[in-house]
Amino acid sequence: MIWSSSTSQFGGMSEFPACSDLFGKVFACLSPKSQMYYYYATGDTESCPEFIQDWMKCLQAQSSASEKKKAAILESTYIMKAQRELDANRLWELKGKPTW
Repeated sequence: MIWSSSTSQFGGMSEFPACSDLFGKVFACLSPKSQMYYYYATGDTESCPEFIQDWMKCLQAQSSASEKKKAAILESTYIMKAQRELDANRLWELKGKPTW
């Protein structure tokens, strides 16, 4: 799972983070430290569009009355797309304990 901090329940999707966690990611991305690092690496500032869009979609899902609509909104977020790509590219089965 990409986000392992506190989670919220939206439409039975327990792996989606709370909106406050997403706001924290937006705030961290727009912080001076993050901006200076990004500027040093690329020569430009970062606008953090994926974090802002995910936070806005989370707020939109919270205000939605329909569970199906909530699930559809949250499935379209950058976080869930990245999680699906990560799961699809996983080649090895992870074990709880090493076998040696």
